[in-house]
Amino acid sequence: MILSWARSVHGAPSFACIYRTSKPLRARSKLRSYGGDENWESLEGVHLGGPPGAGSQILKMSNKRSNSFRQAILQGNRRLCSKALLEEKGLNFSQRLIRHVAYETLPREIDRKWYYDSYTCCPPPWFMITVTLLEVAFFLYNGVSLDQFVLQVTHPQYLKNSLVYHPQLRAQAWRYLTYIFMHAGIEHLGLNVVLQLLVGVPLEMVHGATRIGLVYVAGVVAGSLAVSVADMTAPVVGSSGGVYALVSAHLANIVMNWSGMKCQFKLLRMAVALICS
Repeated sequence: MILSWARSVHGAPSFACIYRTSKPLRARSKLRSYGGDENWESLEGVHLGGPPGAGSQILKMSNKRSNSFRQAILQGNRRLCSKALLEEKGLNFSQRLIRHVAYETLPREIDRKWYYDSYTCCPPPWFMITVTLLEVAFFLYNGVSLDQFVLQVTHPQYLKNSLVYHPQLRAQAWRYLTYIFMHAGIEHLGLNVVLQLLVGVPLEMVHGATRIGLVYVAGVVAGSLAVSVADMTAPVVGSSGGVYALVSAHLANIVMNWSGMKCQFKLLRMAVALICS
């Protein structure tokens, strides 16, 4: 038997038990004879089957733990048997947003319910929002300083900016990252910002800023390195490398958990994401 520490749907600690025995049917019948989930105290010292000396195990449970354990199990069963999140009515905007994110990123209903009950928006998805605001701020600053907002890349002073990545200047290590704050024009910026917010924010809400930040930065660095290998004369601007990484992570999640994902129009959205990328 393995006793594992888990967290209940309302954040209270509980126990989860996994039984390993060479004869699962015998173990199940013995558990049923003691009343299933209703009489967990009476299971103390019960032999769970298996030949002597062949890994058979004894379930031991202290009296101090038994009451809270039974309550947690019963509460979990009630939650699992309750209606799905999509059927719940009277939700406010923030609750609907959290529910939408759960169905966009999580493949199992039990995971969606746990996320919906436990998410507190503390901390908020600050990484993607901060990066997006910085990109917009740098674009506006360059537009004012160059007096050009459409196709800024055509301005003779644009590529002389110290943030643009030039393969010939790869010794200046900051350029491997800072080029994401430079965009060729308003169309380039708009597409990247929309994809960052639509894909990156839900992923960050579920997986956290650290993981999504690493994925995003890895995509940015990979973009500059790829250009250094493919074309040593081409400068690089835009946050497309990070956006590609986020979209790839989202599509990989959908493909690997295809049967469990409940997001709408999966095929259409995958096709649009691939085209936009």
